[in-house]
Amino acid sequence: MKLRSLFKTCIALLICLSSLLIIVIFSDSRTSLNAVEPMTQDILFDGKTITKNEYIAHNDSMFGDIDWNQEVIIDGTEIPLLCVYSNPSDALEKAAAFGEQTLQQFEEEYRLLPFSDATWKDYRNLFAQFEFDSESKYDQKTIGKMMQFFDIYENQEINEQTLALVKNNKLSTKGKLITESDEIVLTLLGSLPTYSQCILTNQLYTKSESPQSGINNLSLAIDYASTYAENRNTNYTYYNGADCTNFASQIRYASGVARTNSWRPYTTSWINANAFAGLVGVHSITPIHRTFASLCDAGDFIAFDRGRDGTYDHIGFVTANDTFEASYSGNTYRDYKVAQHTVDYHAWTSSSKNSWEDCESLGYWYAELHR
Repeated sequence: MKLRSLFKTCIALLICLSSLLIIVIFSDSRTSLNAVEPMTQDILFDGKTITKNEYIAHNDSMFGDIDWNQEVIIDGTEIPLLCVYSNPSDALEKAAAFGEQTLQQFEEEYRLLPFSDATWKDYRNLFAQFEFDSESKYDQKTIGKMMQFFDIYENQEINEQTLALVKNNKLSTKGKLITESDEIVLTLLGSLPTYSQCILTNQLYTKSESPQSGINNLSLAIDYASTYAENRNTNYTYYNGADCTNFASQIRYASGVARTNSWRPYTTSWINANAFAGLVGVHSITPIHRTFASLCDAGDFIAFDRGRDGTYDHIGFVTANDTFEASYSGNTYRDYKVAQHTVDYHAWTSSSKNSWEDCESLGYWYAELHR
């Protein structure tokens, strides 16, 4: 323990001497007064640039075949939409059979109508409430797999909203430059998979200044995260059961990153995990926790993708990393400390409070965002 304390002290000294300022900006190679630069770094999957084919190859849903061919045309370019179940009704039936016991418990205890296409959101919210809750009476494997089901099942509705947004704002006209507002851009980013976000950002023109990625002052970010992870800042709205990205945005703002018209309380990119990831930029993705842990450093925003569909469902913030080798189910990893909301904690991953190591066994994918 004394050795570990010494490591932590050394890390803390390094943190106090460092600060980060990384700017990620959007657009394409064409010139315009309103244009901004695109993200140029590739998103890596275990060291290789990730494409839609990587997601297809690694997604073997137990709830049915998946359709990866949904798309929309924006500014003359085909943009892939989120994948959906080829047969949603069949997938719903398989999910009902798989989660039957827990679904019945929820129905009885919370006086819900039976699980169906009309009520799935009510059940999804309950499953999310008990995700990674080791003290709950509900089976964690069932909860994890059902959350994977919901992650893809909801995509049909999200795609419909994306198509309506494109249509209502007349974004599908070939050669039309998008100049309406950054909020429209970031709403689109929140509704698209990783491999589409890179395509989209290279197509867009926006009115205002480009957003920054990551944080500005590391010490300020860590101070805020440490203070308010378990004691909420009452100056902000708290989204019960869905506050992770709201808290991440607060950390980012506290570090000195300026708010913009499109990133401020409580715009899409301020509170939506996938839009926040698109705004900051994803650096690397992996299904292996040991690999992920080796990448996590103080000042990183991190995320996970439940359904391996290319969208991010949860955001956390790393306040420290350690040379201490923690173990989990026979696997070792470099320990790191996370501040997050939903569930609210500030804890080392090796502790019982922290649940990031559990994602691998559930089949979730990890992502490290740009600093």
